[in-house]
Amino acid sequence: MSDDQERTGTDPSLPGGTTEEAIERLPAPEIRDLVNEIWCAVLDCSSLDADASFIHLGGTSIAAMRVCARLSKRLGRHVPVRMIIEHDDLERFATALVKAVDALPVLPHE
Repeated sequence: MSDDQERTGTDPSLPGGTTEEAIERLPAPEIRDLVNEIWCAVLDCSSLDADASFIHLGGTSIAAMRVCARLSKRLGRHVPVRMIIEHDDLERFATALVKAVDALPVLPHE
């Protein structure tokens, strides 16, 4: 990323060019699919139901940290681990993430 892109918050690899616009344009079903994809990767499963419980699937605190790190990287926002604890099932977590994403801190550009 160039100094100019870093100063203005633009990123040509994202839809719309900025982290904020990319998140705003990511529809709720796509965020749910992203959450499903990452939960499956971390928990080593092929697919999940909407009411799948992270804890009941064997999710540990380390797994929660991995999920949040991957989501944060993909969304460009800091996703706190407490969101998984507070919203244990897939659908509630994805819904909470959609509602909170604009308020989550933007990650610094590398």
